[in-house]
Amino acid sequence: MLGTFTLRLVAPINVNNKLAGYIELGMDINNIVQRIKNTLEVEPYVLIEKSLLNQQDWESGMNMLGYKSDWNMLPKYVINNASIENIPECIIQIFSMNKFRKQEIYLNQSSKDNRFNIGYFPLFDASGKKVGIMVISDLYTHRIIDDIKTFSLAVVISLIIVLLILWFFYKVLSRIDARLSDQNIFLENTVKERTADLQKTKNELVSQHLLLEKTNEELVSFTYIVSHDLRAPLVNLTGFSKELNDSIIDMKSIIDESIKNNLISEKDIERLNYIMSQDIPESLNFITTSTIKINNMMEALLKLSRIGKTELIKEFLDVNEIVQFNIDLFAHQIETFDIKVTVGKLHRIYADRLSIEQIIGNLIDNAIKYRDSKRPLTLKISSNQNETETIFYFEDNGIGIDEDKTEKIFEVFHRIENRNVQGEGLGLANLKALVAKHGGHIWCESVKGVGSTFIFTIKGISTRALPLTRKEARPLDPLTLY
Repeated sequence: MLGTFTLRLVAPINVNNKLAGYIELGMDINNIVQRIKNTLEVEPYVLIEKSLLNQQDWESGMNMLGYKSDWNMLPKYVINNASIENIPECIIQIFSMNKFRKQEIYLNQSSKDNRFNIGYFPLFDASGKKVGIMVISDLYTHRIIDDIKTFSLAVVISLIIVLLILWFFYKVLSRIDARLSDQNIFLENTVKERTADLQKTKNELVSQHLLLEKTNEELVSFTYIVSHDLRAPLVNLTGFSKELNDSIIDMKSIIDESIKNNLISEKDIERLNYIMSQDIPESLNFITTSTIKINNMMEALLKLSRIGKTELIKEFLDVNEIVQFNIDLFAHQIETFDIKVTVGKLHRIYADRLSIEQIIGNLIDNAIKYRDSKRPLTLKISSNQNETETIFYFEDNGIGIDEDKTEKIFEVFHRIENRNVQGEGLGLANLKALVAKHGGHIWCESVKGVGSTFIFTIKGISTRALPLTRKEARPLDPLTLY
C-alpha cells in the first residue's frame, strides 16, 4: 500500500433495467494537494498513520512517485506528498509531538526569522476510519515584509506627492496672495477715492439741499409778501372800478338832463353815449376781470406754497370709493358729453384723503376739459402694486399731448393747450407737489390726437391696504361704472 488517497466517483450502468456494471472516475489526492498549493499559495502535507502501511511497499511507492521518503522521520506518521528536505524544523517538531487530537486546530509557530500559520484536519477513508492528517502551512513572514516594504514605499511616495502638492499650492497661493494683496491695495485706494468723492458729493448735496430749503423758504416768504403787497392795490382797483361804474351812472343822468334842456349838440350826445355805454364799461370790465384773475393766481400760488407745510393725515383709503365720489361730482358733465368711465378694482393705500381726492378729481376734470370733440370720451382708471409702491393709471382718448411737452405740463402756469378753459394753469403743478409729498412721482405718456395716460405713484404699501392677496394683486379687469 502506497498510503495515497484517491477521490472516486462510482455510478451504476443499467441495461434494460438490469445492472450491467459500474463506471468509476478517480483523482489522486496529490493532484488535489497540488491545486490547493497553487491556488492558496500554501504548503500542504499529507500524513498517513504507519500502522496502516507496509514500510517496504511505502518506500518503494515513494521512490516510484519521485518523492524522497524517510520512514523514521516521525514516530507515528509518514509524509507521502512532499520532499522532506523542504519541511521547516519547527513543523517537524509539531508533527513529532503528536498533538493532533482535535478535529481542527490552528497554531502559530516560529522558526528563526520565519513565522508560520498551521492548520490541520483528520483524513478518513471510505469506511469512516481515520487514516491520517492533512496539514496546511502558511509562511507569512515574507508576505508581511513585502507588504511592509510596499506600504512603506507607498507612504514615501504619498509623502513625496503630498509635499509636491503642498509646494505647488504654496507657490500658487503665494501668487494668489500677492495678487490679492495688490488688488486689496488697489481696492483700498479706490475705496478711499470713492469715499472721498462720495463725501464730497454728499457735502455738495447737503449744501444744495440747504440752499434749496432756504430758496424755498424765501420763495414762500416772497409769495406771501407779494400777495400781501399786491392785495391792497387789487382791492383799490376793484373799489375804484366800482366807483367809476357808479360815476358813469351819475354822468348818464346828467347827460340825459342836458339833452332834455338842449344844452348838448346831437353830435356830442352821440359821442357821449358811445363812450358811456361801450367804451368806458368795456375798459372797466377788462380791469375787473384782470384783477379777479390776478387775485385767483395769487390764491393759487399761496395754495401751492402751503402744500409743503401742510401736514398729511394718513389713513387706509378705499380708492374705489374716492373715485366714485368724484364721478358723482362730475355726473352732469359725464351725462351731457356721453362720457364712458371704467374703473378696475383699485388697490387700497395709506395716504392723506384730501390730497388723494384732489389728485383724482383734478385728473378726471382734465380728461373732461381736454376731450376730443370728434369722438366720445372714454376714461379708464386702474392700478398696480409692487413691493414698494402703488401705481395708478388714468387713460383717456382725448386730444393728446406732444411728446416734447409731457414734462412741461407739470410746470407752474403751463396749460396743456390754449383752450378757453377755466383755471390758472396750476392744477398739474399742485398734483405734482401733492404726489411728491407722499413720496411718489407723476408723469404723462401721450400721443397727439390719440390720447393720454397720466400715471402717479404713492409710496409704501401695507397688508391691510391690499384688497386681494399678493398673488392676486395685479392689474384687474375694469368694472364699468357709467
